[in-house]
Amino acid sequence: MKSVNVTVRLDEETKKEFDIFCDNVGINITTAFNMFIKATLRNRALPFTVSDSSTKQKARKELKEAFSAAQRESAVNGTDNMTLDEINDIIAESRPETGERQEQAGNIKHYPTESFIMTPADFVAQIQSNDAVPN
Repeated sequence: MKSVNVTVRLDEETKKEFDIFCDNVGINITTAFNMFIKATLRNRALPFTVSDSSTKQKARKELKEAFSAAQRESAVNGTDNMTLDEINDIIAESRPETGERQEQAGNIKHYPTESFIMTPADFVAQIQSNDAVPN
């Protein structure tokens, strides 16, 4: 197959960095460009993601709008000057304690303190009786 020359313009520093990279991986610039072109043609896509900065700008704009809406809502509710500690206190007041929630769900068994002190024989007996072992 006949070869053709392709000219690519790069700034000098980029070319130096790319030369070093190619040398480090054991190829030259021509091989690197050929690999890029063949991968692009084989996959019918660029071998990396190309994104439009407008996507980031749109996301930033939507985030700012959501934040502004939350600020307006907090002003209406009178919560715009609350500290983080105040907010956390309200959240804590509105929730049952963690232990209460687990107990309500039946996930906690209460053992008297003395049940934590047992001999090895008691421990084996408790395991053999299929009772829950205190943690």
